[in-house]
Amino acid sequence: MKKYLLSASAIVLAVGFTAFTVKKEATLYLYDGAQSESERKIATNYTKSDSDIICLGSGNECAVLMSSDNGDHPDFTNVTFQPGTGFPKSGGALLFNLRKN
Repeated sequence: MKKYLLSASAIVLAVGFTAFTVKKEATLYLYDGAQSESERKIATNYTKSDSDIICLGSGNECAVLMSSDNGDHPDFTNVTFQPGTGFPKSGGALLFNLRKN
């Protein structure tokens, strides 16, 4: 009887812990601004996308992937940008940016 009680308790605890785990998803924001250093730093030039995209190459800004959903535009608080290009580099909620030719 104790074996069954111990097994049942383990199952109940496992279900209880997984039921309250918050799923954290990344949010993709597509870039639709001019390809210049100053424009790449403006969050309103990026719009939230629910679809997957493919960006190949390394010439122009395509999108950014953020670890948090900030609504229609990304939150660039504490994000650093590459000098000379303006590409989002690191910090804040930025996971990485996607570039295309």
